[in-house]
Amino acid sequence: MSNALMLTIGDNGEVQGLYSELLPLNSIGIIKNIERWSNIEFNNETELWDVFVINEGLVKFSHTSREECVRWEHQYYKETRENEK
Repeated sequence: MSNALMLTIGDNGEVQGLYSELLPLNSIGIIKNIERWSNIEFNNETELWDVFVINEGLVKFSHTSREECVRWEHQYYKETRENEK
């Protein structure tokens, strides 16, 4: 997995990005609100890890490897952010 960390800081000071332990969140200032964009959870029925995108209300990707789901999640949001530009 890439060690790249992408954060976007808006004019109002709002920071958006995917959580990474590369940067402790409290090192960038006071945290007022954290909103999840997605969840990665194990599905006992399918025995797969699912990436659930909250604002779409859908499982967008599933895999036997949680790490592969994290890779997919990062790529998905990277492409989503690039398409917004």
